Amino acid sequence: MNFYKALLAATFLFMTSTEAFSQNAREAITKMNKGEQKAIVADYPYTQSLVEKALEDKFSKANFGKSKSKNGFNVYSAVTWTDVAPADKLDVYVKTSEKKGVTTVTMLVSRGYDNFLATPADQVQIDNLKGFLNNLNSGIISAELTRKIEDQNKVLKSTDEKCAGLKKDQEKLESDKQKIEKNLEQNAEAQKKCAAESEEAKAKLDQLKTQLSSN
Repeated sequence: MNFYKALLAATFLFMTSTEAFSQNAREAITKMNKGEQKAIVADYPYTQSLVEKALEDKFSKANFGKSKSKNGFNVYSAVTWTDVAPADKLDVYVKTSEKKGVTTVTMLVSRGYDNFLATPADQVQIDNLKGFLNNLNSGIISAELTRKIEDQNKVLKSTDEKCAGLKKDQEKLESDKQKIEKNLEQNAEAQKKCAAESEEAKAKLDQLKTQLSSN
């Protein structure tokens, strides 16, 4: 019972921690183009690779295309992001960093050049961006499960190949066994024949010796 209580407690703490992280998107100031710009920042209790995979999946589904590196950010240029600002062409800047098992995502969005979302008139789009980051948690979990499934598929493939190899070895051993058993039978028959020939040769030798002694 103590084990199950501990397991339930650990599960509750994990869910509570995840819930706390899932609603933490906030406005912040970050450096960009030798100046400061308003950004949206959120933290996730997952590895950087998992968070980046979740972001890539979301951006791929949104048809963002390929990104380019600029000032430490991955930049998706002139994209249509209906979840944030459906009427605008946007440049999306995203950066991730990990510290002590927590990955931080920093995002900036501009309508081109240095026209970043920052003013009170942009609050709807900024809130939409916060909503995107707050809802990213489910995407990260999906990315983690996808990675685990891929890893398990590799384990299964390796195990299947090992089993197939062992089966092939067994077939060869059984074939070798049949050959050995047949060789043993042939050897036993050859030994009997050889023993009979030896007895016959010995008897003939004894006969010749007897004839010699009688002369």
